[in-house]
Amino acid sequence: MGSVGSTLVMWIVMGLFSLVQALCYAELASVIPKTGGDYTYIYLILGELPAFVTAWGQIFMVMTTSNAAIALTASVYLWQPFGLDCQNSIVTCTAIVIICEFHKCFSFVNLTISTIKCKSKSQISQIPV
Repeated sequence: MGSVGSTLVMWIVMGLFSLVQALCYAELASVIPKTGGDYTYIYLILGELPAFVTAWGQIFMVMTTSNAAIALTASVYLWQPFGLDCQNSIVTCTAIVIICEFHKCFSFVNLTISTIKCKSKSQISQIPV
């Protein structure tokens, strides 16, 4: 698998796979016009327990690994222009700071948006979790 041709074939196959997946999600979104993404679709189709397990897996396994990979890559590119040798300790510490800052930022944004959407205390109890 080291040739250019095989790389292009894999790229095209994975692109088609992503296209089919996007079309499936578009079909689901048109049939089930509710917010919530995967959790809502699985909750309505398979039930409460599979939806909970999927959401738990997404939050604690899938999202954390992708966020860590993004933060590590960002920290390497952050330190390279300064001519520093990207040692593991510097890169790891910078990645942890990036993850913490993004978490704080997105938590604040989500809290602000949910506060703006809720006009009264009676509406807060009606928000599906």
